[in-house]
Amino acid sequence: MSWSASSTSSAGDKEAFDAVLDVGAKDFRDPKVFWHEATRRWVMVVALSDQNKVRFYASPDLQRWGALSDFGPQGAIDGVWECPDLFELPVEGQTGRTRWVLDVDVGAGAPAGGTGGQYFVGEFDGTRFRSDLPADAPVRWVDHGRDFYASTSFSDLPESDSRRIWMGWLSNWEYAKVEPTPPWRGMQSVPREVRLVPAGDELVLAQQPVREVETLRGTPVVVEPGRFAGRHSGPPALDRGLLRLRVLVDRSSVEAFGGDGRIVISDRIFPRPTSRGVALFAEGGTAEIVSLRAWPLGAAVRP
Repeated sequence: MSWSASSTSSAGDKEAFDAVLDVGAKDFRDPKVFWHEATRRWVMVVALSDQNKVRFYASPDLQRWGALSDFGPQGAIDGVWECPDLFELPVEGQTGRTRWVLDVDVGAGAPAGGTGGQYFVGEFDGTRFRSDLPADAPVRWVDHGRDFYASTSFSDLPESDSRRIWMGWLSNWEYAKVEPTPPWRGMQSVPREVRLVPAGDELVLAQQPVREVETLRGTPVVVEPGRFAGRHSGPPALDRGLLRLRVLVDRSSVEAFGGDGRIVISDRIFPRPTSRGVALFAEGGTAEIVSLRAWPLGAAVRP
């Protein structure tokens, strides 16, 4: 639900708020508002959570809102729908072509269990979103791990920066309340740039850590072919037999990006304090490490 402050009373009293938009439903939440240049108005996408739908609204002034259309149920509907996001992306390698991405999180039924994010690629004309794929098409999952939820893209990046960047919540509602991480619980993912890339006759979402992460790197550890005794595995995203894999490891998280970011796995981990190892291995076959580089990362925020 979207809100605007209406008044404040005397000192010590609580602020009073009026709802900008209220449809009288309990599960009506998580508005995402953006400026739609083609129609010269604000557009809001909101989750009708228990109906597995999102609804689009438009406003000339961020106060008066009119309903435009609904999308759904479609895709994953095992749990409530939450945290929608809608944005336009260029199609990589196809100059001048763009498509819209509708990201909708679902409260249950993700590939690794529990909560997760799904996305639809299609057309948005300022009133209605239409998916490029039929309603019975397989679900497009944002992440194949257990811990990437409620992703939201940033607004108001500098005009010179054409990237679409988002972050997600690295946790899962199946166990978020019992994570063994006192005195804090829960964390955010690494900021990721999202892109649309062709995959056969379809378009898929690709993600990579933002380039600013590289400024945190310390002295690299470089492993050349033949100096390293280990085994390797990853998601099935081979390019002519070669797997490109980028992995970011924090104290209690692993975020893996395979196949130029087309397959992403994000997971929380809770190792013992003495655990300092990272292993690469192959199951059901063999793999050769062509090259490997590892960087220690400094803190993103310094005093």
